[in-house]
Amino acid sequence: MNAAGITTPRRVAAFIGQCSIEAGPAFDDLAEDTAYRSPQRLVSLFPSRVHSLEQAEGLVRAGAAAIANTIYAGRLGNGDEASGDGWRFRGSGLLQITGRENVRNFAAAAGLAPEEAADWLRTPAGAAEGAVWYWGRQAINSLADMWDIDAVTRTINGPGMMHRQERLAACRKALDAIFG
Repeated sequence: MNAAGITTPRRVAAFIGQCSIEAGPAFDDLAEDTAYRSPQRLVSLFPSRVHSLEQAEGLVRAGAAAIANTIYAGRLGNGDEASGDGWRFRGSGLLQITGRENVRNFAAAAGLAPEEAADWLRTPAGAAEGAVWYWGRQAINSLADMWDIDAVTRTINGPGMMHRQERLAACRKALDAIFG
């Protein structure tokens, strides 16, 4: 964390809080779970990718890899569904780095091939390294300094504010723990 300047109480708390939401409270969900069991949920979350309940039912039957390949096809530097990029470059690491483009950038910084980096991100050491790299690359420290957790969330997770209240609570809990 020192390498990315994650050294002040607010920065550390925002980093830990966000990681606890992205990778779970035990920091052990190091790969995105795309094994949606509800076709209705799949349609509601990805309406631009999953166009009907029938398509969603087929994807749920086909499994997590088919779902990832569909929802991430042609996005974030990924190839089409048949490329397998959606599954290979699904969210991974403590901050769930997603997409061939993001993983390729991390791979260059880590001295790895993109495919190696995708696997590395799903290990504890790689997950931590990737999270610190992403935090620094996205210049999130200034947002943490202002304690703008919504802006931190948007930088990490895109325009959606998934789990907003949980993120605010996790960051606050981490900050309270630092100040004891």
